[in-house]
Amino acid sequence: MRRRRFLRALPAVAVTATAGCGAAGRSGDDPATDQTESPPTDDTKTESETDPGAFPPGGADDVDRVVWHSNAGDARMSLEPSATEGGLPAEFSFALANETETTFNTNFHSWLLAKQVGARWYRVAPRYVPQPLMTLPPGERHQWNLSADGEHPDPIRAHSGGTEDVSVSGLGGGIYAFAIDGWFEDTDYEHKTVFAARIELDGDEIRPAPSAAVEGVSRDGDVVTVQAEGYNEDSEDAREATYVLRRVEGAFADAWPLIPEQVVRRWPLSDALAHVEPYVREVRIEAKTATHPPFGVQDDAPPIRYRGDTYAVSATVR
Repeated sequence: MRRRRFLRALPAVAVTATAGCGAAGRSGDDPATDQTESPPTDDTKTESETDPGAFPPGGADDVDRVVWHSNAGDARMSLEPSATEGGLPAEFSFALANETETTFNTNFHSWLLAKQVGARWYRVAPRYVPQPLMTLPPGERHQWNLSADGEHPDPIRAHSGGTEDVSVSGLGGGIYAFAIDGWFEDTDYEHKTVFAARIELDGDEIRPAPSAAVEGVSRDGDVVTVQAEGYNEDSEDAREATYVLRRVEGAFADAWPLIPEQVVRRWPLSDALAHVEPYVREVRIEAKTATHPPFGVQDDAPPIRYRGDTYAVSATVR
């Protein structure tokens, strides 16, 4: 059975891959667009994983093998980190050298930073990936320079893209992996190899905090209402809408588990969870949105599970 796909669908708003046109692509049942700078969305989509401990995180069958640097041995190609641990803020470099006799097809934009919590891997960054097909011929190398810190990112614009110098904020301490996928020219894009390296970051836990988009907050019993500046408010497509995060009881098999590093770069989910207080049942974010459906929330969006609680998510135009 094949291993997991490297690039899981960039949830709710993603980019479309065409065979032979890029190393990254969509997977699972997430909708996709051709936008490379898409407005952020809530990302409440089911991962559909039968083995959540598999690496890379996602759900597809186009990865044949994962080559970890720590287990590469005398492999002629691996992803070499400059260090395996560091305290936040930290800087690392990851060098991919092709010492084989075959060109490696990839997309240097579609690197992956994932975090391991328990036995499960969670995709953290980047959020959006353009789709050029790039190559690494025999004898050549490519290096990514990663700057990582624990500062809260702007959740509306937390894209974290790039092909060489990349910066990822909103990280807490823990075990992470940096990875890249692709295929050798004597195979095809349905038989990918993932090159990965583990790193350990020492730092404080990060939690959702009210963002600069918040303009006002009120509470009526167990309901908190947040007025916020939306995304692309001046767009002719922008309209007033309400995003609702509601605590629900019971077990939900389709609930999508999230970790703080994912939440802090997803809006308006980040601001909603930042305003969950004791005895609060519901948080409502009122803002303009130019996306359809509003805030990117599908009518059948599954609930999310965060820090032991389960929440239903919905959005309506006012």
